Amino acid sequence: MIDNDPDCWREVDEWVEAARVAQVMEHNRMGVMGHIKIAQGKTKVRPLKVYHGKVGRGLSVEMSVKHGPVTLLSVVQTIDGRLKLLVVEGQSVPGPILEIGNTNSRYRFSIGARKFVEHWNAHGPAHHCAVGVGHIAAKLEKLGQLLGMEVAKVG
Repeated sequence: MIDNDPDCWREVDEWVEAARVAQVMEHNRMGVMGHIKIAQGKTKVRPLKVYHGKVGRGLSVEMSVKHGPVTLLSVVQTIDGRLKLLVVEGQSVPGPILEIGNTNSRYRFSIGARKFVEHWNAHGPAHHCAVGVGHIAAKLEKLGQLLGMEVAKVG
């Protein structure tokens, strides 16, 4: 069955990539999963000196995401103080961009914008999120299992 089952090998590949990310996260402050080439047009990288009115360190990366399938990932804190991963799959689509904070892409979700916002916010504050090309929620769910973290999937 393993030799001729693409679903089996897709799942094996997801576990291998999730394990690779978990191992990298043990030794770094950042893990990257999936494709890195998500930007279209010019990408701006600049030093982050002030963040929400406070002096900070780091980088600000500003880009527009390529149109097509995407996965958004955030980390939220549960009522009991634990961290969990919050995931949603959607589409980056052309159209007007909302002028709210540093949002610079337009997304469409299968459950619609209103239900997305309600379901996403029901999990707690998720101020920032990472965006990855493709639908990779299954890989993130496996990563959560390897890290011992709850994963909530919206949609």
